[in-house]
Amino acid sequence: MRPSGIFKRFSSLRFAGAVLIAMHGTFLLLSSRFSPGHPLAERPVFRLVVLELSAGLVWLLASRSATRSGGTRSDLIYMIAAGVVLRAILLFSTPVLEDDFRRYLWDGAVTAHGHSPYAYAPQEIPAAGSPGNGSEDFRLLAQEGRDVLGNINHPALRTIYPPLAQGIFALAHLMAPWSLTAWRLVLLLFDSATLALILLLLRHLRRPPSLALIYWWCPLLIMQSVNGAHMDVLALPFVTGALFLALKKTPVWAAACIALAAGIKLWPLVLLPFLFRPLLSAPRKMLAAGAVAAGIFVLLMAPAIQGITGTASGFMAYAQGWEMNDALFMALRSGIQLLSGDPARAASATRIITLGLLAGWVLWLARRPAVSGEELAERMLLAVAGLFLLSPAQFPWYTLWMLPLLALRPRGSLLLLIGLMPLYYLNFYFYARGQNAVFNQGIVWLEYVPVWILLIRETVRRKELRYEAG
Repeated sequence: MRPSGIFKRFSSLRFAGAVLIAMHGTFLLLSSRFSPGHPLAERPVFRLVVLELSAGLVWLLASRSATRSGGTRSDLIYMIAAGVVLRAILLFSTPVLEDDFRRYLWDGAVTAHGHSPYAYAPQEIPAAGSPGNGSEDFRLLAQEGRDVLGNINHPALRTIYPPLAQGIFALAHLMAPWSLTAWRLVLLLFDSATLALILLLLRHLRRPPSLALIYWWCPLLIMQSVNGAHMDVLALPFVTGALFLALKKTPVWAAACIALAAGIKLWPLVLLPFLFRPLLSAPRKMLAAGAVAAGIFVLLMAPAIQGITGTASGFMAYAQGWEMNDALFMALRSGIQLLSGDPARAASATRIITLGLLAGWVLWLARRPAVSGEELAERMLLAVAGLFLLSPAQFPWYTLWMLPLLALRPRGSLLLLIGLMPLYYLNFYFYARGQNAVFNQGIVWLEYVPVWILLIRETVRRKELRYEAG
């Protein structure tokens, strides 16, 4: 069979779904080798990365096919059913190289018992306060959840997660205390709601429903939200809901949705300019939308104020010092450090510069109203992509923020970015062998250089098409 025939075969919906199911079955078997009892150097990290890159290639080919054909009703049913199977396979898998879920389980327990998760860092819990302030409850919680509490990452830092996320953590705890499966089921609920809203948006935009495959079959999404149990999927229904409400000309409700999303994780705030831009000619509506968004956000964030500042603040530690898996930020910081000779000053200056670049990028994208729903989705997508690509911390689960918008407005460069993200896990492979520089100075460029090249090519091509049309 010729290479073109092989690619055509893999892009076939039925065949691609079967291959992805087989790959996720392999992932399930492989995950047992990643239990905490296995030394990091003995875990099959390299095989995991190859498997996920291969699954990403199948997904990219299937996504390419989905953008070229609308598909039938039976294709849609198959797409949804296959996505359910992919998630079911990993529901009871061993988490692979991820442990953030332990923080969620601990925060959920504390919140469910009526205490502030921002009061103490995990390592402070055994000596939490004096009699009368709930210290006995903390002691009992620490005893019940000792396996979770004893293995939380960054135990010296208070939680970074906003209050609405804490409420959802508590919901999982009330369903089944300390249960990773219960937490995964909560994530699947929000994941499914996102799919439903994507299908609703595609129908509203008169786009083929097969495009939902870009979201629903994404191996990175399934790995991060089901196996890794990352909480980022929680904000996605609110973001997609805000876009739908904006297209329905209900800006107040759209702003409320973005405020709720920011109550789970702060990044959706970058999308507010796109909701407010059409309201410049309607000051009353803008004032109402702004008041609603600000009111909801302040109300939601008020419980977190005590945890924002101080040496044990997770928020401050993240804002000031987190850096991982970045390329552009690292290159800019290295250049500034070369000029200044001061690493600390270079790191701070780079954060300020990239924040300014992001603000300029978002304002430029929102400089004029979108003329269609697709254009609005694309601008929001490019804003989130800018946020990710300029960030000092570029974890794979952060790319999930783009997925619902990519299903509405596919863009090859950003699909490729998601497909290449499993390369991040080679960090663990080289770390276990004392070869961190191989990842930090080599692998990250394999992740990002092809994406930047394709982004530039897309931009040039679109300018050429506009020139030819004009």
